[in-house]
Amino acid sequence: MIKNLYSSITLVLFTLSIHGQSSPIDLPKEIDQNQQLISYEIECQDELVFLDFLGSAYVFPELLLVEETAYDSLLDWSVDQSNFSCEDIGPNTVIVSAMNLDSLSLSCTAILEVIDAFPPIVECKDTIQISLNQEDEIIVLDSLLLIKDLQDNCSTSILDISPAQLSIEDIGETTVDVTVQDGAENIASCKTIIQLDVVLSNLHLIRPEEPTVTPNPSGGFFRIDMSKGISKQAKLTIFTSEGKEIHQYSKSYENEGYDIGISLPGVYFIRIIEKKEQYFLRVLVE
Repeated sequence: MIKNLYSSITLVLFTLSIHGQSSPIDLPKEIDQNQQLISYEIECQDELVFLDFLGSAYVFPELLLVEETAYDSLLDWSVDQSNFSCEDIGPNTVIVSAMNLDSLSLSCTAILEVIDAFPPIVECKDTIQISLNQEDEIIVLDSLLLIKDLQDNCSTSILDISPAQLSIEDIGETTVDVTVQDGAENIASCKTIIQLDVVLSNLHLIRPEEPTVTPNPSGGFFRIDMSKGISKQAKLTIFTSEGKEIHQYSKSYENEGYDIGISLPGVYFIRIIEKKEQYFLRVLVE
């Protein structure tokens, strides 16, 4: 609230008659134009403060006073905090001080809501090659492995990695989503592709009673025998040596194996999943 008082010099003129009687003369109202407006109270207003791309902001104290303030009657004004950073995100109470023409100190308070409107900038690596050893049951994905570049005007954190881990069931290509957020909960995300393969020297050996592949090496046609105790829930997948999936089958009651034809020479991996059991075969196509 603003109270305005007017200080002025009142000039009164009188006329004197021949009989010695006096009477005042009314002056034009234009004389009031010389009156001085003085503020004895100031009123603040709340404001939104936006951080820049460097994570900083500056506030001018006069912007925190309501528009009706008589600035001409104030000798000076200031605010107890004018610089803001990422640490100030959220509401901040500040005090605006001023002095009027009568040398009286005036003050009011305002709440400044500091906002970071800049989301992070995140870039994932295009493709990541990972080799899985026999003893590696799972591989936990780390942001340092997945992210190529991450920038923000404030600090950031990893919000989510999905999937967060890979196992031998994920041999081949897997798309991984990475989501980051900053202190103001601005969110950004990117995608990368994990190319998962296995180390040949560490493959699990197939026992005689487990599935077999014949002939091996092969000229391009071979049979995978799944008649020895493999249930109908078994799933068979064939990968290249780079981990790229080329075939996938599910066993039924009728078939006891698969006749496979592969035209390109090379080393291929065969993974058979039955409930919690996994079997691995390696076949050489010449």
